[in-house]
Amino acid sequence: MKINEIIKEKRNEIGITQEQMAKSLGVSTPAVNKWEKGVSYPDITLLPAIARLLKTDLNTLMSFKDDLTEQEITNFTNELAESLKKDGFSAVYEMAMKKINEYPCCDKLIKSVAMILEGAMIMLGVNNKEKYESEIEKLYERISNSDDIEVSSSAKTMLISKYTNRGEFEKAQNMIDSLSPMDEHKNEYQAELYFKQDKVDEACRLVEIQLKRSLMQLFFNLSRLLRYNLKSGDEESAEYYKDIIVKTVSLYDMGEQMAYMTEAEFYADHKDEERTLESIRKVIQSLPKMRKTYDSVLCKHIYKDFHMDDKKKKHFSNMIKQYKRSIINAVQNDEKFDFLKDNEELKKMLNEEENIKTELI
Repeated sequence: MKINEIIKEKRNEIGITQEQMAKSLGVSTPAVNKWEKGVSYPDITLLPAIARLLKTDLNTLMSFKDDLTEQEITNFTNELAESLKKDGFSAVYEMAMKKINEYPCCDKLIKSVAMILEGAMIMLGVNNKEKYESEIEKLYERISNSDDIEVSSSAKTMLISKYTNRGEFEKAQNMIDSLSPMDEHKNEYQAELYFKQDKVDEACRLVEIQLKRSLMQLFFNLSRLLRYNLKSGDEESAEYYKDIIVKTVSLYDMGEQMAYMTEAEFYADHKDEERTLESIRKVIQSLPKMRKTYDSVLCKHIYKDFHMDDKKKKHFSNMIKQYKRSIINAVQNDEKFDFLKDNEELKKMLNEEENIKTELI
């Protein structure tokens, strides 16, 4: 807590008003109000009187024992590492717990200490291991609701692993549920818990979802690198990324249209009329085969109960038509395809777009 927060909290605890506090200290009421709002700070000569009035000490008032800086925590963890070599685990444990007792509100310190102690236990043969493991776990539990998201997330991760491995599935589930929806590892923890509970289908489904997201991110990043290298004139690297994208899309059943569109953009940048047209044609012709992505083994648990009834067929058909239109709009409006504007074959291809039969394979 900051000094302004401590002054306000302690003043309320002893039940005096800002006016009464000001009168006792010989200052104005607005001055006390500014202290509590953090607009200004008390004169250093007033600090002992403030501490006495609020029935606290200077250490608490100045938050000397509330927190440590990052550098102070680093220095202390280095001390622990050095002491571990000379004095052994038991002495380091006592040293660490003493520090935590000095700074009980410093969550970052507690996290660092818990992780160092846990790592030391793995590396060294430790007597009374169960006792230490229990105490270290209590440290994680203590900071699992920390206001510091990074600290809280790290503690919860450790606890999820411990609970899952011990078969305390309900506690593990509660801890997973408490994670932020934005936590990128949440599904991984959930999948592992499902697996431990013999819910293999559910575990596979979550991993497949994560894999699809990762693959799309990979595709977008490779595409960016392709564009950047084309822009810089690095033809050799650009062609390398083009080939990698095509192989990646094919290897992971991501949809042929993605690979062909990449080729179309690459060849368009080189003003290769014949191969650009061929790639655009392949893009449009491959769209009806998008249904194949639902049949990939890599997605079989995601689409396990997927059935193409009449309603879904209609929706899928409309989706393909919209996809075709978006691709054609891109070709018509992207300046890199301007060299094809008067190409009769392209005009014919685009005019036939509405008449292309949509097959569901």
